[in-house]
Formats: sequence, C-alpha cells, structure tokens
Amino acid sequence: MVFISVCCRLAARSVEIDQLRAEKSALEQHLAEQQSKAAEDESRNADAIAKMKNGFQLAENAVIERDQVGLVVHCVNRSCCAPFFVQYGHILPP
Repeated sequence: MVFISVCCRLAARSVEIDQLRAEKSALEQHLAEQQSKAAEDESRNADAIAKMKNGFQLAENAVIERDQVGLVVHCVNRSCCAPFFVQYGHILPP
C-alpha cells in the first residue's frame, strides 16, 4: 500500500514538473519576444534621435550660412521691406 501511495505521488509530481517546464518554456519564449521588441524600439528611438539631431544641425547650418551671406529679402512692392532695411541701416536691394 505504501508503495502505491509513493508511486501515485511520484506520478503527480512528474505531471506537475512537466506543467512547470511547459510554463517555463512559454515564459522564456515570451521573454525573448519582449526583448526583441525592446531592441527594435531602441533602434527606432536611436534613429529618430539621430534624424532630429541632423535636422537641428541642418537648421543651425542654414542660419549660420544666412548670417554669413547676408540674406536679402526681396518683396514684390518693397514697401514692406523698406522700413526694415532703413531702420537697420541696410541699403535697399535693387
């Protein structure tokens, strides 16, 4: 009788161990998927930050170039630009 009881407990434990292994395998697979998604998100974030920095650099370079070249604005009737140029001592463009 004791032998049967021990065998039943071992069989129950074996089933429980198999269930736990299956759960562990499923959790490991889920973890791997989540890590892959996190790596993809990090890569996308790094690309977005790089594009943003590049955009800022391009804008900054454009402002520097504009300031160095002395960008002149031409208007159709020039009446809107004339007060600005006169106020800041610039010669009006032809």
